[in-house]
Amino acid sequence: MLSLYHAPRPAITLSALVDVGRLFLVYVLFRELAGVGPRGVAAGLLAVGAAQSALCLLEFGLQHNLGLWEKPGWGGFIFSGATPEAARLLIARGGGTFEPNVTAQFLQIVLPFAAAAYLAAAGRARRLGLFALLAAAALALFVTFSRGGWLGAAAGLAVLIGGAWLNRKTLGLATGRLTALTAAGAVILVPVVAVILARGVGGDQLSATSRLADWKTALAMIRDHPLLGVGKGNFLALAPLYNPWAMAYPVHNIYLLFWAEAGLGGLLALVAILLGAFRAAARALARRTAAEALFGLAALGAFAGLAIRMFISMSFVHPFVSLTFVALAATAAGLSRRPGPNSGNE
Repeated sequence: MLSLYHAPRPAITLSALVDVGRLFLVYVLFRELAGVGPRGVAAGLLAVGAAQSALCLLEFGLQHNLGLWEKPGWGGFIFSGATPEAARLLIARGGGTFEPNVTAQFLQIVLPFAAAAYLAAAGRARRLGLFALLAAAALALFVTFSRGGWLGAAAGLAVLIGGAWLNRKTLGLATGRLTALTAAGAVILVPVVAVILARGVGGDQLSATSRLADWKTALAMIRDHPLLGVGKGNFLALAPLYNPWAMAYPVHNIYLLFWAEAGLGGLLALVAILLGAFRAAARALARRTAAEALFGLAALGAFAGLAIRMFISMSFVHPFVSLTFVALAATAAGLSRRPGPNSGNE
């Protein structure tokens, strides 16, 4: 969602109205699309996920070949890092073609749906193709070096795999395929653990320190303005008044950011939206038709990953992520409007 820092109040109000209108239209559209079943929405998400994975890996290849990297501190662990000449080229070309944290947050949404599609796939060729998509999305997520993305992906896959095991009989899932997916999920986390251990648990000290400083600043704003907040887009402008040494960047915690800027009502609205999404996904899972239940289970995984990720990230406000979340939540909500499992429909 758009946030105009230091913009005139009418411009901020207009941008907020545009954001709300766009989200509402997406919600209505995908809620209606759910009337014909969730397969089309899931297939579209996987198609975009495959394209985004390819672009991310391509960017990774170009960065490696040119000696460039979006996060030299982490990329330098595996590669040599940017040379002075390459650094100047990076500045000249304006950085990468994708934003690593936003890409990671989208890919962590894709992973549970790719895993669910693999579980439901009929035919060896289709299963292999979906397993390859799962591996490509996981690799693309890894090379973003977004630790928040890794955390969200781990939570999402854990919810998906755990839910699949608990519902394997009612969903008719093969034990062998579930075992293979569980093993793959464990393998996906091995490189993450290896990097964290090699770099140290603290990772990027500057990143951790700046986040802690901004969280403290947000808590101070909340203490002074607990009910109404300081206004949309004003965290960045007011942060120096609370901490002159704080990083000039919005707080990496969506819950604190909403509370600080929009007050207690804004925080409660955000929590209500998340709970509504979880409820819609759970109701889709409870319907027990194969396509709807697996969609609901994958959505539960995606929403769980996002909810956890948002404690240490702010990229949820990016339209690429927030619109995807709304589309999936609307689809899950729309499934409850369809005829029941015993009506003879899908």
